[in-house]
Amino acid sequence: MKKSRVVLAFEILLAILTVISSLCRIHINKKNIYKEKYYVISGIVDKIEVDTKIKIGFKDKKELTGYYYFKGKEEKEKIINSVSLGDEISVSGKISKYNKSYYINIEKIYLKKKNTNYFYYIKNKILNSSNPYIPLFILGDKSKINKSIIKKYGNIGISHLFAISGMHISLLVKLISKILKKIINNKKYILLIINTFLFLYLILVGITPSVLRAVLFYFLFSINSYHKLFLKKMDIFIISLFISLLINPFFIYDISFLYSFVISFSLIYYSNYIKNKNYFK
Repeated sequence: MKKSRVVLAFEILLAILTVISSLCRIHINKKNIYKEKYYVISGIVDKIEVDTKIKIGFKDKKELTGYYYFKGKEEKEKIINSVSLGDEISVSGKISKYNKSYYINIEKIYLKKKNTNYFYYIKNKILNSSNPYIPLFILGDKSKINKSIIKKYGNIGISHLFAISGMHISLLVKLISKILKKIINNKKYILLIINTFLFLYLILVGITPSVLRAVLFYFLFSINSYHKLFLKKMDIFIISLFISLLINPFFIYDISFLYSFVISFSLIYYSNYIKNKNYFK
């Protein structure tokens, strides 16, 4: 009874902290809204998508996306070969607003500094692979797959298999766990290695809602199991939810975040009902 009260008090405290932090960060973000005029923007390239144009996301400016339309094949090759993830660039152009997002119609791109970050170096190596399915399965990047093929996957209902999600993390954890159990006969070290790997993988892939939820779930479940805290699954769910929103309060507007947590909540809440192997249940 005493332990359950401590857990409840911790969850309430975490909820209050999350609400206060979220309101403050959202308020600060509102003050930094761009005006629809000409800007020169500098930042670290965090996302690149290429077709008839290059779409650029910035690490420190998540609310802003840049678009540059190629003037020919030679220019396209030149820009693709000169700009990569982790590079610091400067772009100039007019900022406009679409719905609640801002985008800059880039007129010129200037390379200020090449990438020196090791994680971005690994991502660039994966993205530049000759096999387009390697970045798809490792990073969930579909940019090199023909759009008609992606559409076909959607038509037959398997497109979700190519998005990095909790299912992929679970399979990865089971695979690593089986390999480690044959090498190491120590639960503590196995959990430490897996959690370290998941943390590094989260940084590599990017802190997306579904991957963050899966990593937090495993991290909290492993702590709960090893230290015998006897936390319930719903407690772990609630703590994961609040930690996710502490990391990024704007996840609450993300459909993948809502979908991921609603499905997880449903599975946990109804787990006792579906244990019974009755066909109709």
